[in-house]
Amino acid sequence: MRTLKNEIRQKRPLSVGLIADVQATIAEVADRGVNPDLRVEPADQLGENEGQHEYFFPAPDAPALHKVDATLLATLAADDVVRRRWIERVPKYLREARSGGRWTWLSDEELESLATQGLSPAPQP
Repeated sequence: MRTLKNEIRQKRPLSVGLIADVQATIAEVADRGVNPDLRVEPADQLGENEGQHEYFFPAPDAPALHKVDATLLATLAADDVVRRRWIERVPKYLREARSGGRWTWLSDEELESLATQGLSPAPQP
């Protein structure tokens, strides 16, 4: 934790992998004052993705990807911190996420809302 907090304070990128109970770990990290830019939480441990499915929205170039991201952010609830942070910050950390498209979890209602805005995911295999 000391190394993690030091790297964050100095604004240096750091990746940490941990096998542990997600809820207990996040609670401990928050108690110690660490707020990561990006975190992935398995649905089976937190239940946040219940009723949601993973979709890929293709984008042939950077302007199209920015439009996809903006539309997704406009559709997601303001208090949906995890998915909003994913969309906002993933290009900073994953080079391959800067083009090609965006993966995200959506409920049926969110998917329908995106369709009315002209945004549809790629067909599922």
